[in-house]
Amino acid sequence: MRASSAFLFLLAPAIQTQAFQASRPWIHRGITASAPSTTISKKSFYHSPSPTPKTPILKSSSSSEDTTPTTTTNDPPTPPSKAQQILTSIHQSKLPFRIIVLGTDSILETTSPLGPRTSLALSPKTNEPLMTFASEDKSFEFHVKVDKVCKVTFVALEKKIRVEDGEEEERKMMRVCRFLNEKGNLICSLILAEEGEEGVKWFEGMIDTYGDEVLM
Repeated sequence: MRASSAFLFLLAPAIQTQAFQASRPWIHRGITASAPSTTISKKSFYHSPSPTPKTPILKSSSSSEDTTPTTTTNDPPTPPSKAQQILTSIHQSKLPFRIIVLGTDSILETTSPLGPRTSLALSPKTNEPLMTFASEDKSFEFHVKVDKVCKVTFVALEKKIRVEDGEEEERKMMRVCRFLNEKGNLICSLILAEEGEEGVKWFEGMIDTYGDEVLM
């Protein structure tokens, strides 16, 4: 009897250890792991940390791709200048004009509508606004630096034109749009080539809208 009691006394620690491990399955084979915490502190419960904002990553400038960040703005677009408005009206009229451009040592003249193609872009050389008018096949192109235009005049004048035999003269009304720079030098002249009622009505309408002299 004493031997049996002593044997049970020796086995008691081992039985207790097995019962302890059975109640804590994360402890086994001599490896101790931290028990999962189920306690929530008042600070973590009431003050949950805000998610960390992601910082945009810009690519290295050595990359062949454009690394300039794209920005959006709600600013209204810049309204067109008076020179742009007048040139746009000429383009939209679809009327033919005698276009005269004076160079330093040359003069270019041609008769054409301003279009049907038109565009406004920055000059790759000077970074200035450049308004372009072109035919469908781009065999004709007319470029105007609109920021250089400081004054536009609408002039109707009568001109004498000799007939073929050279003996008689014919009076002809010319309706001219002149574009001048800040020094008063002529940039170009657009002479209305449409002499019918449609052309006269359009030209007089431009004077009613802008006046016969427009300062930018």
